[in-house]
Amino acid sequence: MKSKTVLLFLILLLCLAGCKKAETAEDQKADVREEKDKVVIQTEQGKMEVSSDAGKDLELPEGFPSEKLPIYPNGSIVVSEDINGVYNIGIATNDDIKLVYEYYKKNLKVQSVTSEMLSGESANLIIQDDEKIGSVMVMLNNLPYDFKYIIFITYGG
Repeated sequence: MKSKTVLLFLILLLCLAGCKKAETAEDQKADVREEKDKVVIQTEQGKMEVSSDAGKDLELPEGFPSEKLPIYPNGSIVVSEDINGVYNIGIATNDDIKLVYEYYKKNLKVQSVTSEMLSGESANLIIQDDEKIGSVMVMLNNLPYDFKYIIFITYGG
C-alpha cells in the first residue's frame, strides 16, 4: 500500500511540474530505490525524493534558495527535487489556505510577483527573479493522505 500511495503522489507531482520537457524512456536512465520513509529517483539530470510519511521532512536539494523562497514553517517537505537546476519542492500542511497564501506574499524575497490568485481551495503566486522564474502553488489534497493542502514551489530556468 505504501508504494502505491507514493506512486500516486509521484504521478501527481510530475503532472503538476509541467515546466519540464518530456523525454522518451530510451533517453532517460533512472536509478529508483526505496529507502527508509522515501523513494529516491536519480538520473543524470538530477535527483528526486518523495516521502512516504508526510510527518517526516525530506532535506532540501543542495543549492535551493531558501532565503528567497522560504519553506512554510507549519508543513513537512514531502517532495524534494533538483533537475538541471530547476527545483521542485512539495510541502504538506493542514493550515488554512489563506494563511499559507499570506505567508508567501509576505515572505518571498524575489524581484517580482508577476501574478497572484487566491480562489476557494487553490492559490498561485508566479515569480520572476533575475533570469529565473517560478511559482508557489497551493492546492487541496485530494489523495488519501493525512494533510489538507500541498504547497508546490517550482524555481529555476
